[in-house]
Amino acid sequence: MIAIWSGEPGAGKTWNAMQCEEPIEYWDLEKRGELTINQFPDQLIDLKDLKRFTTNYRDDHYQTYLEFSKTVEDFLKKTELPQTLVVDGISDVRNHLALAKWQHDTGKKKPGEYTWGVINDITKNLLSPLINMSIVKGFDLIFTAQFVDKYTTVSVQDDMGRPIRKSAKNGRVPATKDWQNYGVNTLVELSQARGKYYAKITKSPVGIDEFEITGLSLFDELINRGI
Repeated sequence: MIAIWSGEPGAGKTWNAMQCEEPIEYWDLEKRGELTINQFPDQLIDLKDLKRFTTNYRDDHYQTYLEFSKTVEDFLKKTELPQTLVVDGISDVRNHLALAKWQHDTGKKKPGEYTWGVINDITKNLLSPLINMSIVKGFDLIFTAQFVDKYTTVSVQDDMGRPIRKSAKNGRVPATKDWQNYGVNTLVELSQARGKYYAKITKSPVGIDEFEITGLSLFDELINRGI
């Protein structure tokens, strides 16, 4: 399985990711793993904290990029592999880490319209080897992602009454469009409402589905569905 599990904070991404098939190697880019791992004392989880901060405890995206890049390279050389590799916090890889790498290399702060193609290449060079290795070696690869604001173009009038087009927020959507063409075969959206948790499969080798997962393991439910 090569999957992206996306959802808002509190939807159960980290909790479910720690219930995948063992042994699990868990790369934490959001500092959430340490808060959750104690709930699974019997699970074989190798938690790697990859998020780095400056000396005054602000996010250091470039140092996190270096740590993440080194962790990828070390993993590619492994001969003894986990059954599941979890990368918790894939949303930051493109929007912060790859951007920080580009900023460091170019000395520029704000990318232009065509610069994002370079940043996308940095991102793909980080993630594609993991996906390729998962396909060849047969371990499960789980990414988690946040939701992001969705924007649509609307027609409004300016102060002079002339029609203009503006971008406006229109809900929230999974932050998966940047990764789903890399070879990811399963997309799952997680949500919670009134104390119950739900999963919505929007892409998989066996089709789409939607079901409640309160108190259940998402990984097991996906396996039971033939994914």
